Amino acid sequence: MHLALPLLEGELWWSAIARHFELTGVTRPGVQSRVLVGNRRSTGSPSFPRQVSLAATRLGVSLNPSDILQQHTLLPIYSAFLDATRVTVAKATMLLNGHAEFHLGIATMRDYPRWLRACPICAEQDRKSFGCVPWRTIHQLPGVTVCPIHFVDLLESSVSARAATQIREYQTASQSEVLVKCRHPKITCDNDQRWLAQSAKDLLSWRGPFPGQNRLASFYRLRLQQLGYLDRHNRIAATRLTGDFNQRLSRLVNRIGHSLPCPSDRTNWLMRLLRPNQSTLSPACHLAMLRFIEVKPLSAVEEAAKLAPAELIRRQPFVAAVRTKRITNSQVNDHRARWSLALSNDMVCGLRKRHDSLYSWLWRNDRGWLRKSRRG
Repeated sequence: MHLALPLLEGELWWSAIARHFELTGVTRPGVQSRVLVGNRRSTGSPSFPRQVSLAATRLGVSLNPSDILQQHTLLPIYSAFLDATRVTVAKATMLLNGHAEFHLGIATMRDYPRWLRACPICAEQDRKSFGCVPWRTIHQLPGVTVCPIHFVDLLESSVSARAATQIREYQTASQSEVLVKCRHPKITCDNDQRWLAQSAKDLLSWRGPFPGQNRLASFYRLRLQQLGYLDRHNRIAATRLTGDFNQRLSRLVNRIGHSLPCPSDRTNWLMRLLRPNQSTLSPACHLAMLRFIEVKPLSAVEEAAKLAPAELIRRQPFVAAVRTKRITNSQVNDHRARWSLALSNDMVCGLRKRHDSLYSWLWRNDRGWLRKSRRG
């Protein structure tokens, strides 16, 4: 068995399979699954399909399964901003039979698309050129609500873009009712939305090294320091940064489906972008930050890949106070023994108050040991 029609450039792998079944007349979901992978297991979502290796072999596709993931799924846009380990595991699960959305941590992202979308102009052009309307990757990008080519509002279909636990029917855009306007407010496409759509489209074709969240955090902090949002102690002016960000991009943030960051909120997603080990943030959040600092995404990922990854700021170990020459080792040992005895005998609160002079002496002359003894 061979794929009835070749994959089109920029087409979802799921869409090519749907076109194959439309042409061959196989419409029952259970039969489609058996033909495709030989079993009735779920074949994943349109954005992150499963069992790609087996399906490609059974359909006789000459394209390498890894190339299918890079050219015909949404994996590249998330790979640009997530941890490399997560991406590697996600690739393995998509080639076999796993849950890529779970491993990437994107199932709970607010802008993770719920329905497949299409551009009316692209659909008409594809119908004239190919006689069908494929689902294209550039129309399913997270946070993107306009076509990156024609900058018109995308039409939202009734076909789910999420993974299903049961077997589902493959549908082409021609078979679905792509009549409902995108469920976002009717806002005129502005320069920020154009920039976001074009930037996300460019990242789909990027084949260079991806920096990951920790190196991107280093890049963001470096640029914000140049813009005056970090002081010489590397501390962030969170209130001023958040206020300026909201004033500049509030319309875009609302458009992509995210809430405006608040400096008093512990889950402030803008501040999370600047911290290491925060690897489950949406690509749309990163693109909004890049828009604020006015850096092109391809330049950002290329420069960030050369930086050292950001690390958590840890408290430096306390250095004991320097003793004067009048304090001898015998005095130190004597006071340590007395404090250890007090710790072993007094099991109630108020130990410091009852042995105030002893505690004060150790605090002045042997503070490091005192802290360790209290922790013990």
